[in-house]
Amino acid sequence: MIPAKLEDLTREELIDLVLAQAEQMAKFQTLLAQLQADNEVLRVKLEKLQKPPTNSSNSSQPPSRDQKGNKPANRPKRKHGPPAGHEKYERRFVAEPPAGLELNRSFGARLETTVVYYRQEQHMSYERTQAALLNLHGVHLSQGGIDQIMQRAGQAAATEVATIQAAIQDSEVVNSDETGARVDGRTWWHWVFCTLTAVLHVIQASRASQVIEQVMGEVEVAGWGSDCLPAQLKAKAKRHPLCLAHQLRNLQAVVDRYPALWWATAMQSLFRAAIQLHHQRAELPPDPFQNQLARLEHLCDWLLKRPLSQPEAVKLQRRYHKHRQHLFVFLYRTDVPPTNNVSERALRPAVVHRKVTGGFRSEWGAKTYAALASVIDTAALKGVSAFAAIQPLMGTPALPLPSE
Repeated sequence: MIPAKLEDLTREELIDLVLAQAEQMAKFQTLLAQLQADNEVLRVKLEKLQKPPTNSSNSSQPPSRDQKGNKPANRPKRKHGPPAGHEKYERRFVAEPPAGLELNRSFGARLETTVVYYRQEQHMSYERTQAALLNLHGVHLSQGGIDQIMQRAGQAAATEVATIQAAIQDSEVVNSDETGARVDGRTWWHWVFCTLTAVLHVIQASRASQVIEQVMGEVEVAGWGSDCLPAQLKAKAKRHPLCLAHQLRNLQAVVDRYPALWWATAMQSLFRAAIQLHHQRAELPPDPFQNQLARLEHLCDWLLKRPLSQPEAVKLQRRYHKHRQHLFVFLYRTDVPPTNNVSERALRPAVVHRKVTGGFRSEWGAKTYAALASVIDTAALKGVSAFAAIQPLMGTPALPLPSE
């Protein structure tokens, strides 16, 4: 603060006052220089803004860089046609397309059957199916198109599965087996149910007996053949014949472990003799057949009473004791096979499909495969080829083959 009277200040106070004013003047000079510089920048910008815009008419600028004018507002267009309230008169003639040339069809029934055959029976991937269609048939089909064809085939096959399931339920004897399946990166189970007239494939996330209950309902059959899986033994049946092929392999494991153990070898000989007698049934008169059967039953009882100490042998002996009444059911019923090979053969293509393709990427893909396998395997029992079994699912071909 400056005193009211400078005369009252001492020499030192006057010097301090002059120095403070000099410092303040220096700050004002710096601020003035900055403001002048900013003013010059703003002046240059203002001159540029006040200049007329540069375009292709007043410079070498190309027309593509000219500023485009605003698009004029759309004017309401006059509606064409009859005035409001005019009575319409319209008649459409739509002919029914021939079979195989329906309006919603992009490809013929025979080509779609070929796609399903490649995917289902030849275990081709999407890429290989595309290549085969292009190289062999001259048709370029996208993977999405293949997908749609497979979905339609699965839906058509699903309608046939109900009939196949009813045939399984009406049968006296059913053979069943299961194997692993990969669905969307998870382990599921591929079940098969076989009779003399039908084969049903089911892919479920469970290996429990509930799958059998879903297929069979409350039906109780005379015989249920399996490989002795606990879930299979819970099926409603009067008899549960065991697969002797599995038992022979289990006994062979005991023989390999204990070569000097005669009991396992004797049980193998007994089971092989029973299978041979089953195959000779049609050639033998009733009395000799019954005599040989009685000897086999007596020998089985004697072997099951032998004392054993080896754990693996004791385990098998207990199994045969528990299922004693189910060992030779096939010698009392002609419709019961001695092994469960029919189920294993039905599952073998599914195992090949899993190893070649790596499994199913979606649940609908697994369901489609199971439904198609049911239709194809059931048709095979009647001597119908896989291609001929698939074709009715895809519709009637528009044109017959040249040989027809």
